[in-house]
Amino acid sequence: MHPLWPKRSRSPARPRLQYATTAIDEQREANSTVGAGAA
Repeated sequence: MHPLWPKRSRSPARPRLQYATTAIDEQREANSTVGAGAA
Protein backbone atom coordinates (compact mmCIF):
# COMPACT_ATOMS: atom_id res chain seq x y z
CA MET A 1 0.00 0.00 0.00
CA HIS A 2 1.69 3.16 -1.22
CA PRO A 3 0.66 6.81 -0.86
CA LEU A 4 -0.42 8.73 -3.96
CA TRP A 5 2.96 10.46 -3.89
CA PRO A 6 5.94 9.94 -1.57
CA LYS A 7 6.92 12.86 0.66
CA ARG A 8 10.50 12.71 -0.64
CA SER A 9 9.42 13.35 -4.21
CA ARG A 10 9.73 16.96 -5.36
CA SER A 11 7.06 16.75 -8.06
CA PRO A 12 3.89 14.78 -7.23
CA ALA A 13 2.99 14.39 -10.91
CA ARG A 14 5.72 11.85 -11.68
CA PRO A 15 4.86 9.24 -9.02
CA ARG A 16 1.18 9.48 -9.93
CA LEU A 17 2.09 8.70 -13.53
CA GLN A 18 4.21 5.75 -12.37
CA TYR A 19 1.38 4.37 -10.24
CA ALA A 20 -1.06 4.83 -13.13
CA THR A 21 1.17 2.88 -15.51
CA THR A 22 1.75 0.14 -12.94
CA ALA A 23 -2.00 -0.14 -12.42
CA ILE A 24 -2.48 -0.49 -16.18
CA ASP A 25 0.25 -3.13 -16.30
CA GLU A 26 -1.43 -5.01 -13.45
CA GLN A 27 -4.73 -4.94 -15.34
CA ARG A 28 -2.97 -6.20 -18.47
CA GLU A 29 -1.39 -9.05 -16.51
CA ALA A 30 -4.74 -9.94 -14.96
CA ASN A 31 -6.41 -9.88 -18.37
CA SER A 32 -3.69 -12.03 -19.91
CA THR A 33 -3.93 -14.48 -17.00
CA VAL A 34 -7.71 -14.70 -17.38
CA GLY A 35 -7.30 -15.17 -21.15
CA ALA A 36 -4.79 -17.98 -20.60
CA GLY A 37 -7.12 -19.64 -18.10
CA ALA A 38 -10.07 -19.41 -20.49
CA ALA A 39 -8.00 -20.76 -23.37
